Amino acid sequence: MSNPNIIQASGSTLTYIGGGSRKFYRVMVAGDIEVRQWGRIGTDGQYQIIEHSGVRAAEDSCEKQLRTKASKGYGARRDIAFRFDATMLGGLSDKSQGRALAAACDAAEANAQLGDELDDLLGMNDTVVWTDDDEPVNTQTMQTMQQVADRALSVVTLAATNSTDASVEYAKLRSEMDAVDEQYERCKGLLETIELMITAGGGA
Repeated sequence: MSNPNIIQASGSTLTYIGGGSRKFYRVMVAGDIEVRQWGRIGTDGQYQIIEHSGVRAAEDSCEKQLRTKASKGYGARRDIAFRFDATMLGGLSDKSQGRALAAACDAAEANAQLGDELDDLLGMNDTVVWTDDDEPVNTQTMQTMQQVADRALSVVTLAATNSTDASVEYAKLRSEMDAVDEQYERCKGLLETIELMITAGGGA
């Protein structure tokens, strides 16, 4: 049974780099709540929370803000959709609400980037298998990495709300990520070996 508190959210980010400026502007929507975040790249920036009459009104407002910023030279738009636990916003200040949603958005972007890197690495080919000490590295490894990335989303959200559970969950996740890193490096080593064999054989 689905959790009614888990809602679909989205975020869009623009950047402006030039004339000595390195700025970002992000708008996020979670239900009828719009969050605007802006500042220097690499900083947390500032937040503004706006409650709308509905989801469509919040989305329309975000698009209007993005068009305004684009007209001022902001570009390199990145869009991401993700799920968010709406109960995590209860009782928080505006800035904490913004941080919680931004953390979830950051984790979703990192998750998507990881998926793209895995696609590039393994070519989404189910037949790719390499055995080292009877440990296969194939699409099962990709699924493991995806599961770790999904868990990272929840840990990042916990940390953003200063939850005492965050440190415990982080320790568990760190251990899992170390294991995934090892598998990832094995995959890279496999592809490098194949490339050398192809080059040596005149196939490249």
